Amino acid sequence: MLKAISSAVVLFAATLTATSQTLTLTDESGAPVQLAYVQFFPSGAHQHSDANGELPLPDLAALDSAVVRYLGYERETLSPEQLRSNPTV
Repeated sequence: MLKAISSAVVLFAATLTATSQTLTLTDESGAPVQLAYVQFFPSGAHQHSDANGELPLPDLAALDSAVVRYLGYERETLSPEQLRSNPTV
């Protein structure tokens, strides 16, 4: 579970569709989390969430993990299986 330093919880909801793979990051109230930093391993590629809390996912078959960081919150590591199953963390 991702915990905020201020004790609020950020929810990371992954939305995967047939035409595109998108990770959507929201807070506990459902508001988008803008400019969160997500790094994909083993490639080391990274992206930031946009104004809607969204970012495209790379090929999940090539991923070991995705690490989500946002100022003021503990980092969260997500597996490809978690991303595939539409998790709320």
